Amino acid sequence: MGASKSLPAIDKPSEFLSLKDGTLCAWCDDGLKRISENGKPYRTRALEDLLEASKYCHYCAMWMEALRQSVRELKEDGQVRAFKQHLLTQNAVDPKDVKLQFINYYDWQLRTSSQYICWPFQGYMWAKLDLVPAELAAFIYTNQSATSDKTVLIKEWLKRCESKHDVCKVTKDPSWKPSRLLHLSSQPESLQVRLVNGDDVPERVDYLTVTHNELSLGLTKDNLEEFKKSIPTSQLSQGFVSACEMVRTLGKEYVWIDSLCVIQDDPEGEADRMASVWEKSWLHIVAHSALYEGKPVSGTHVTREESSWLPIWVSREWDGPSSGDYCVSRYDDWWTAVSRSPVNKQASTIEARILAPRVLHLGLEQLVFECGSMSVCERLPLGRPTSSSDPFSALKSLVTQIRNDGLEDLTRESLFNAWGNVIRIYGQARLAVETDKLAALRGLADTFYHAFKHLAESEIETKKQEKDPREQETVDDKTQDLFIAGLWRPFLERQLAWRATSNIQRFQLDGLAPMAPGKRYNEYVAPSCSWCSLKDTLIEPQGVSPIDIYFATVLDAKSTPGPDHDLKETSRLSLHIQGSVIPIAGLGSGNGMKLINFDTINKDADSGWEGKTIDIDSKNYWDVDFEEEAVKCQGPFAMPIFADMTRITNPLHCLVLDRREDEKGMYAVRLGAFVLDNMDDVKAFWKAVETFNIVSPDGTKKCDGLFKFVDTDGKGEYKKTDGVLQRAFAVR
Repeated sequence: MGASKSLPAIDKPSEFLSLKDGTLCAWCDDGLKRISENGKPYRTRALEDLLEASKYCHYCAMWMEALRQSVRELKEDGQVRAFKQHLLTQNAVDPKDVKLQFINYYDWQLRTSSQYICWPFQGYMWAKLDLVPAELAAFIYTNQSATSDKTVLIKEWLKRCESKHDVCKVTKDPSWKPSRLLHLSSQPESLQVRLVNGDDVPERVDYLTVTHNELSLGLTKDNLEEFKKSIPTSQLSQGFVSACEMVRTLGKEYVWIDSLCVIQDDPEGEADRMASVWEKSWLHIVAHSALYEGKPVSGTHVTREESSWLPIWVSREWDGPSSGDYCVSRYDDWWTAVSRSPVNKQASTIEARILAPRVLHLGLEQLVFECGSMSVCERLPLGRPTSSSDPFSALKSLVTQIRNDGLEDLTRESLFNAWGNVIRIYGQARLAVETDKLAALRGLADTFYHAFKHLAESEIETKKQEKDPREQETVDDKTQDLFIAGLWRPFLERQLAWRATSNIQRFQLDGLAPMAPGKRYNEYVAPSCSWCSLKDTLIEPQGVSPIDIYFATVLDAKSTPGPDHDLKETSRLSLHIQGSVIPIAGLGSGNGMKLINFDTINKDADSGWEGKTIDIDSKNYWDVDFEEEAVKCQGPFAMPIFADMTRITNPLHCLVLDRREDEKGMYAVRLGAFVLDNMDDVKAFWKAVETFNIVSPDGTKKCDGLFKFVDTDGKGEYKKTDGVLQRAFAVR
């Protein structure tokens, strides 16, 4: 895409970091000349050396800022376990004894080069830098001073989106308008705001929406008529006033904001319209509070560090195609920082960012613009050639595709990956009422509904053609009530093995970040098998791949009244699951688990199982703190859910469930999940399951056409088999 004359001039700089001028340390200089010191695919360095060199070496200084950001993120999120594991929090360890591993990684799919800092070994990654080849770095604005005319830049982004992006052109009903809008005066002298009914607004008029996180004046039944005459701007928040000024600068007159367009003491009916308000807007403005304190947020006159997020240039002299000039940046961290802004953690802003056709962020260190085709900022005004682990861009693109009826091009994997990003984002979303998580998902669920319904009907039709007797339910039976407690039918077994993890998940090549337990709600929100049952943690959803192998089946989902049949309480959902199980004798707080060795018991039935266990080296992910639930469990058992066949080790993902009983009989609740990525542990696990079924066959059912683990000549593999023994029970 060619650069517009309105965009900042982007040129390759003449100055590169060098050992000679003191901007590069000897260690970094050596790393640009050879891959490693000893032929290994990584280089090592003491933390103490990195700290000292960062005082003058620009490369090391960028590494240190990346490390400090990752530790800030963990501290802000209260992720104590992961925070204590961070290499900068090892107060009891001398920095010279902390040996860091620097790894070069090339993503062949994205065609991007990155570097990571690992400690204490590969897989635990705490910082990342992007290396962009010079020919692609032309997309990065690397001048010391930032762009001068912010309004021109914003208008250029909007023009490009409206004229060039076909996917962003969504057909709208010209007669649809929000119930109420705010009208802004067109006179340049002073801002005047008044409330108008949506029916009184001309058709085909564009309106903008706004979210912010400042205390603000609110619309009530008492001041409704008064606000129709005029709303005193002196009582409006600085962030909203600045957003209104931007609306007028862009030549628009109408704006919508929840606090002033929805009657706060009588919001009935408006919640169902919220998603449409975002979807049908022309532009959504997110007013960040980082630079308020009396300063405007439009970006025109804000005092800020002009060199913030400035990349550096280096010349790599390796042999082969990896040699050449590179622009080194932390833009993966930048996009993550955007989403971590306080206002962007609000559930309302999250929904608006995903559903609105275009989004403009004001008040950050850089202006940011997002649409279904691009995510740009002042230093990346043409888009980003760097990698990004922030999920919003991909999610927004897919939502735009769904909205444009592009259902035929959707795959099961792309749809579940998109919903997985929703799970990651909403796991830590801030809600006005914390128990309203499912209500907050309503708008997005409505958007995704048609896509999941299309997928369900397609897969069911395929099963019918295959004449699989287990899949002969009607389409209506399978697609009714598709969305239940944050999960989608009829694919529930592909969504059970989610994990509560730390937010450094985005840096883990093995996909297994340290656990970070969440908290249960004081009131019922969702069944324990749903990620919506937790708060205050990052949820890593179950991965979905066409080659994964599944071992559990969700037979049904049923709702029952709450305790004492209180009609005011949400009905409680339970999933009826069928799968293999094995009782657990001992649970590890972080790693490890003991399974009951029924093979030994079978040989000596009178001795009991005490002390007769099988130890497996599991990586455990408890939903809440280990001491709160797992330690107090009554009858823990494991259920295998799927084998991840996309990884070399084919890790086995399982749930830890606790057996309970009430007047309705036996049921289970979820305690957490665990992963086995060592083949010896996987073999021991399946052997224990098989022996348990032999020793205690009561309650089992023979199921045909399921995958079973087979150990042939020391090589484990999964084969479809008839007569696999499984058990069925409810999970609440």
